[in-house]
Amino acid sequence: MQTEAGPSLVDMMNRIEKRFGSDDLQLVTITRPSAYGEYEPYTFVDSESEMVDSLMKQVKAR
Repeated sequence: MQTEAGPSLVDMMNRIEKRFGSDDLQLVTITRPSAYGEYEPYTFVDSESEMVDSLMKQVKAR
């Protein structure tokens, strides 16, 4: 998901961590995906709601 650094990004990350916890979840903001291979596999989403849906599916699959 394309976003900009700032309070709205921090708020979104706090909402996601509050909902899912932070023990098994690591949210990483990256500027150039090809430079962050150590974080693979990662998935791109278009919105916060799509991210939440994706995380819900992963939680249910466990």
